Order: sequence, then C-alpha cells, then structure tokens
Amino acid sequence: MANLNYIQCSFTSGEVSPQIEGRVDLAKYPNSATTMNNVFVRVYGGAYRRPGTYFASITKLTSAPVRVIPFQFSTEQAYIIEAGHQYFRFYKDSGILVSTNPVEISTAYTSGNLFHLQYAQDADTMYITHSGHPVKKLTRSSHYLWSLADVDFYGGPWAEDNLDSSAYMKVSATGGSVVVYTSGNASFVAGHSGSLLRVGNSNGYVRITAITGTSANATVVNTLQSSSATGWTSNWAEGAWSVKNGFPTAVSFFEQRLYFGGSYAQPQTVWGSAVLSYEDFTPGTDDDDAVSFTIADNQVNAIRWFAAGKALAVGTLGGNFIMDSDTSSGPITPTNINIKKETTFGSALILPKRIGNAILYVQRNNLTIRELKYNFEEDAQLADDATILSEHITESGIRDMDYQEAPDGILWCVRNDGNMATMTRLASQDVLAWTRHNTQGSFLSIAIIPSGKEDQVWVATQRSCVYSATTTKGYMNFIEYFKPFIQPTAQSSSFYVDCGLSYQGTGTYTKTVSGLGHLEGMTVSILGDGAVYPNATVSDGSVSINYSCNTIHIGLPYVSEIKTSRLEAGSVSDTTQGVIKRVFKSIVRMWRSLGCRVGDGTTNDIIYFRDSSMPMDAPPLLYTGDKTIAFPAGWNKNAQVFITQTQPLPLNILAIISKVEISSE
Repeated sequence: MANLNYIQCSFTSGEVSPQIEGRVDLAKYPNSATTMNNVFVRVYGGAYRRPGTYFASITKLTSAPVRVIPFQFSTEQAYIIEAGHQYFRFYKDSGILVSTNPVEISTAYTSGNLFHLQYAQDADTMYITHSGHPVKKLTRSSHYLWSLADVDFYGGPWAEDNLDSSAYMKVSATGGSVVVYTSGNASFVAGHSGSLLRVGNSNGYVRITAITGTSANATVVNTLQSSSATGWTSNWAEGAWSVKNGFPTAVSFFEQRLYFGGSYAQPQTVWGSAVLSYEDFTPGTDDDDAVSFTIADNQVNAIRWFAAGKALAVGTLGGNFIMDSDTSSGPITPTNINIKKETTFGSALILPKRIGNAILYVQRNNLTIRELKYNFEEDAQLADDATILSEHITESGIRDMDYQEAPDGILWCVRNDGNMATMTRLASQDVLAWTRHNTQGSFLSIAIIPSGKEDQVWVATQRSCVYSATTTKGYMNFIEYFKPFIQPTAQSSSFYVDCGLSYQGTGTYTKTVSGLGHLEGMTVSILGDGAVYPNATVSDGSVSINYSCNTIHIGLPYVSEIKTSRLEAGSVSDTTQGVIKRVFKSIVRMWRSLGCRVGDGTTNDIIYFRDSSMPMDAPPLLYTGDKTIAFPAGWNKNAQVFITQTQPLPLNILAIISKVEISSE
C-alpha cells in the first residue's frame, strides 16, 4: 500500500470528452473534469455554480419559436428584442417595455426566419438581413417608439450588366411614372416587382412597381438619359437584390462602409456602400464610392457572415476569406480590393463572435467551434478547433450563440436539444474550458448586453407548466435573464433558481409570495432570508412558507454537478491508471459557498457548514476556506470526486485535495 496527496488546483480544461479519458499524457488532463453541469469556469481556474434566471415576461405567442436579439445604443442604453412570429417586443432595465401595452412592432419575419436573421448596428439604427426579405432598418426614436421599414437604397447595387445583345428595353419617359418595354430575349417575371432597373448610358434608373406581361410599370428614381433610354437598348442592368435574385444574407460595418453579401443569385458577391453614406450604392472609381467584389474560387462558396476587425473576415460555406486593400495600410477603395482565402473550414449560418483578436465561429457541420486567428509563425490565419478536447459538448448542434465579456470571457452556445454549452476563454493564460447547462425545459435563444459591472445574459426558454390555475399542462415560452455571476457576500442575496421571482420587503416580512402564475402547478425551491425552505407547489399563483421573511427567492430548482477526471498521479512509466485505489479523505477548497454533497456519485455525503458556535435561529454564513470530509466511497480504479449542489445556494470550488490509498497489487 502507498498513500499520496493529490491536488486538482484548477478546472481550466473544463469538461472533456469521454474519448479523452485515456489521454493522461495531455498537459491539460490534470485540470479537466468528466462532468461540469450547471457550472462555469472563471478565468482564475475555479468552478462556480451558474446563477439562476429571473423571470421577465411570457412571450406574446406562448409556444411559437422565439429569439432574443441585443440592441445596444451605448453601455447605459441597451435593449433586448423579443423576436417572434411577425413581431418584435422590447426589454430594458431587466423588464419588458410597456406603454399601456407592451411596446411592439409588426414584422414580416415568420418563425422559420428568426434564426437566419443577421444584423449590424450604428447608434439608433440596426440593419437586418435575411435572404428571403428586403434589407430592413430598425430605428429607435425613444424607449417606447420603434419602427421597422425596408431600406430605400439608391444608386444600386447592380447585378452584372446585360450581355445579351438581343435583349432590349426602352422606357416611355425620362421622369415620373413610366412604362418599361421589353423586346427580344428581355422579359420580366413577377419577382422583378419592387426591384431597381438601370436603363441607358447614364446612372439613371427606375424602381419597378408592377409587372404587366412583357412590360412593367415603374417610377423614375434618378433621371434617365433620353437619348439612350427612350429608344431600344441592350445597355441595362437589373438591381442586384429582388424577389427574383434574392436578398443579402450577411451584413457588417467596416471602415465606415456598410457591407452586404451572399444573395441567392450572387452568393459570392460582396457589396459595400459609399463611405459614411450607408444606403448609397452608386458605382464609381473615387475612393469613397461604393464597392463590389465577387470572390473567385474553384467552388461556389456562399457567404454566411462578416466579422470586422483590422480586415473584414468573410465566412463562407467552403472556407474563410480575408478582405482588405492591396496597400499596406490604406482603406478599401473601388480600385484596390484584395481578398484571399485563409482556411477551408466552412461556416454555418450563425453570427460569429469576436474575442480579442480572434473570431469564434460555428463550422458548417453545426458542431465544431473554430477560433480564427492570425498565427505569426505561419504568417496566416488559422482556424483551430476550440472543441477538440470536448467534441461531445455540442453533440446536438448549435442554434444560437453570444459572448459575455464581463466578468469573464464566456462564449454561450444554445444547442438544438435545448441545453447550453459555455466556453471560458483567456488565451494568454491558456484557459479554454467547456461546461454544460440544463434547465427544466429548454433554452431557445441567447443574447447578451452590457449592464454595469457585468454583462447581462438573457435567454428565451420553453417550459412545461400550468398557467392561470388551469388544469391542462402545456408548453410556454418565457423571457428571462441570469442574475449576477459574482456571488454576493450575503447568502440572502443568493439567487439559484430558474424562472424565478423575488420578494424584497422594506422592513416588511411575509410568509406568502404571490405573482407566481407563470409557475402554476410546478414544484419550486425557496430561499428565505438566506435559509432553505422545503420545496413547494405553486397554487393559485402563490406559495407560503412557515416563517415570515424579508427577502424571498422562489423558482425552479436545478442541480449543479462536478466530477473530476480519473485520478492520475504517476509518470508515463509508472501510472496509477487501472490500479485499485481509494480516496479516503477529501479537502474541498471553497469560496463563498454553502450546502453541497461530496462522494463518488453513487454515495454522497453532506458537507456540514453549521457548528455549535452559530445561532440556531439563523442560517450559517457563506463559507470561504477548506472543508475536510471522510470520503464515503470504497476501492475502485478511478478515484474520482463528485460534488453536487441541489439547494438554492452557491457553490464555488477553487481546488480539490484528495488523500488517496493505492493498492500494491
């Protein structure tokens, strides 16, 4: 027999794949775990229980698909958009905006469109793209006044000039309402209605208002040249975007231009506006004129997204391109565009997130997260696999994602199965840690906005419940936000329930909390003045407890779990893998924690935080320090430590020290 002390001093490798369990040779193995559920890793290395979510509102359409989208005017004025089937609603300061009724506007976007919307924002204006809809402009005039309209682009953009010398057009007049006639191989289809058409030798063009067989009614937008437009001419060009040609998929601001890309007819074309005139696409050769460029490649690589940095990154189905000028330091102009392919790892139709000087994007398979970043040694952009050690973490595919910059750099990914995965990333300290999160029901979408010292994480969820004391259970959608991630010093401020609400008395104590109709018929956890009360069932929208409290938090319970990787305390030539061993004592180093169990996952003992010196009529205080327990498990080959928290209390683990007895056989 031999005894040893083994310390796991961080969790900076996160939850690793079952396929990594044999790789004890990896430098990241000692800092990994096999289970990290409903916890996240801070950049310091500890594993922290995720906070609970606070109920903001039931969605307008209670069971239809819904997405949350951030709208950030400034760090002080940030909003969440509830995007549902043909409507937008708005949230600010942790609640829904109401002016007699919830503030709402109508949209053309159906449920099936929502997760393909992309957007770029400048101050109070957000441009929104979808391949099946004209580009829209969402404008905020005040907290309670919003509008959404088609963008009235001028000067273009244009598809390729007509090259068929047998396709003729002419216009009945050079201004006002006109008729456009066709001859030869030229013709109109219904999808031309609403599109632009340039006719003749000048920049004169019309907007088609209706198709009437072989001709079209139109309105002149920019005066036509009489000599070339009113007579038959093959010098004409369609607008690049229309129902016929499709609309752009991607949008981004870059170098004071507004860029679009990826339409149905021109999937590899990038269009950029005139400088500081975001809706002007008049072609020209001056440096500040609009630009356009079609990616030349050996295969069709439809554009999926843009990401602006020192250059404009272009994600396509077949790989990633970098677009900049062909000069060393100058901006892009119509005459110096340079675009080159950097990687062959294609992209999914999900907006990427920039973390420092890296771009995190979802690969075309919807499973892999790649980190696109310049590598000095290779003088190239590389797209490393950020899920290589945790390939299981996105196993059902990714639906939505966003990035929380403060207090820690965390990428949040909503999976197709309704669970979430988070990745804490700090490259300078070699921190890349994936963890998982679930809830009673499903996470549908995520959006993050700044909010004081911490970014505020909002989610749309779907839960099964009984609403307004009815007797039939059904699915309902909610808008919720996570409470602060940094654990407060007082346990009465701890919020570790989902879809919850709080009663905060100002010197007024109560035993009954009402207003819980959204949780009707559901079993809830309760924390009153820092003490855990027995679970209860919401009835008639309320719950009662045995003692009056000043601060009460009520919501759905969830379980946090940490299970360390198989213990390896040997060398390559003298391993402890496959050897019978026993953890007979564990020392758990905690920070501001209270209430949990420790064991091997089958037998788990309570860690006690109360001692004889504490008053019996008050809950114990949050604990920071080491807790030593006699480990309840017997002999086995794994020597894994399992820690779980089922109560509505914090759990923050900084390190685990295991005293291990190893068999000599």
